[in-house]
Amino acid sequence: MRLIFNVFKKILIVGMIVITIILIWFSYNVIQGTINYIERDSQEHFVISILKLNQAINSSIKQNKINPANCHNCKANKAALANLFIENLNVIKSNTDTINPYFYITDGMKYIITKADGICGSNDTVDPEKANCVILVDINGDKEPNIESTGNKHKRYSFRDQYRLIINANSVEPASNSNNDVAQIAYENIRKKRYY
Repeated sequence: MRLIFNVFKKILIVGMIVITIILIWFSYNVIQGTINYIERDSQEHFVISILKLNQAINSSIKQNKINPANCHNCKANKAALANLFIENLNVIKSNTDTINPYFYITDGMKYIITKADGICGSNDTVDPEKANCVILVDINGDKEPNIESTGNKHKRYSFRDQYRLIINANSVEPASNSNNDVAQIAYENIRKKRYY
């Protein structure tokens, strides 16, 4: 009887260990799936922000023959550059009287002009440190976490809610340099339906 009890006890312990391992594995996969969904959602909204800004530029060119490179007072003037977009998007709130002018569009995205140091697109680069005109997009407005996405091929990618974009003469494109190419990777992931 004692032998049967000891065997039953060992089977019960092994069963508990197996169940614990299965629960840990399942929990990890659920968490990982949630993280992948959040990252994919972040990347998709980022690509939508690029499309909207490019539509605004195209609208300005079509209606007024004005682009970020030739707009009145846009050279080294963040507020004038912000107004170019504000006039061509469905903006619900804006402030062009700050150091970094910003505006919100109807889907809740926030756009902040962080750099306007010359004619947009005149130095043909996607490096935000070298480009003349840079905009930061926060895909969920003022909601947390308000952290810029980071990463490169040597450092793990962290897809958050903020991305940098380069404003060229006729378009907006993802920022990228050797320290941080996450915007370009997010854009490519959505184009190729590839997720990390």
